[in-house]
Amino acid sequence: MKIYVQVKVNRKKEGIEKKENGSFVVWTKEPAQEGRANEDVTKQLALYFQIPKSAVDLVLGHKNKIKVFEIKN
Repeated sequence: MKIYVQVKVNRKKEGIEKKENGSFVVWTKEPAQEGRANEDVTKQLALYFQIPKSAVDLVLGHKNKIKVFEIKN
């Protein structure tokens, strides 16, 4: 399953919100440097879907705020 994620970095809180259109917004405390934000978003998505972190892959948008993740079951 592929999901669209809007990432908001350098926030005071962390969390995930599912929007009506099926996409997600993820807040992370990490900065968008050296892949730290992407790593944290991957971890948060794994916890949200209750799957191992290895089952979440960043497919598109490595350097963009809008990203596409693939969730493997």
